[in-house]
Amino acid sequence: MSPAPRTPLPRGAWPFVALVAAVSALLHVSLSRWPYDDAFIHFRIVRQWLTHGAPYFNSGEAVLATSSPGWTWVLTPLFLLPGPETQWVALVNALVVTAAVVLFCRLLTRLGGDALGWPWVVGYAVPALALLHPAGVGLMETPLALLVLVVALSLYLERRESAFFWLG
Repeated sequence: MSPAPRTPLPRGAWPFVALVAAVSALLHVSLSRWPYDDAFIHFRIVRQWLTHGAPYFNSGEAVLATSSPGWTWVLTPLFLLPGPETQWVALVNALVVTAAVVLFCRLLTRLGGDALGWPWVVGYAVPALALLHPAGVGLMETPLALLVLVVALSLYLERRESAFFWLG
């Protein structure tokens, strides 16, 4: 497969991206005190892994308790950092949400060609943010899963073989 050309972000888009990142970080950090109940399952598995050396919900019970092992891998180093773990997860989710929305808009621009300008695509960014922020603020893995999907779709459209790694 020969790669197709990438669609870069226009210079005028960067202030919008910075604004989205700042607002996203503010929302995530200020609301991270209320994680969704499933987030606590992931947190417990990470704590058990760091404390007892195995990613189980209960020590000694070799049961796959997570539906998202990749998220467990992402969370683990965050739980080694100083300070409240929820703050670190919130900041990572804010970055992930921002990246997902930017890549989603870039993907739409690529699919629409010249007929689809950035001001029009930004209209899709607002609903995308509205859909991703609740899960991100709830400290869930959904924004990361959607980011991986958008990366895979983008790579596929660029005819890159690595797309299949991301889709797998």
